[in-house]
Amino acid sequence: MIISEQAFLFLTCVKTGIIMGVLYDIIRVIRKIIKHPNWVVHLEDLIYWIACGCFAFIMIFWKNYGQIRGFVFLGMLIGGILYFTTVSSYFIKIITQIIKSFIIVPIRCIMKVIIIPFRYLYDGYLNINKKCKKQKSKILNQLKVIRGKK
Repeated sequence: MIISEQAFLFLTCVKTGIIMGVLYDIIRVIRKIIKHPNWVVHLEDLIYWIACGCFAFIMIFWKNYGQIRGFVFLGMLIGGILYFTTVSSYFIKIITQIIKSFIIVPIRCIMKVIIIPFRYLYDGYLNINKKCKKQKSKILNQLKVIRGKK
């Protein structure tokens, strides 16, 4: 393998490490916006690492014909470290605002519109339920009066 090919492979591995960092930050932002139980967090992490392992394997297979070399893992590690020490905090702030603005806010607006008919149905149910309870207590009082006279 020529040195320029190895350098290209190393840079590809650095890029792979950065991509893995970006994907993990997206998961972190989703966890921040939507609270998760611990078991879901562990499951997400497991799925993330399995996906990253598959992604790394495919990348190594395509770019290096399946030959595993130390600098491949070093490149991914350096890519991840570079990403997390430089861009990660800014990316998290930006992606949080994007998700809140373009996903959460529209969903809340849609839910407010959708919930209106259900609110009227629920209020109607409560009114009918109150009337039924009043009628039931009226009938029970009449029965007590009738039983008391006997």
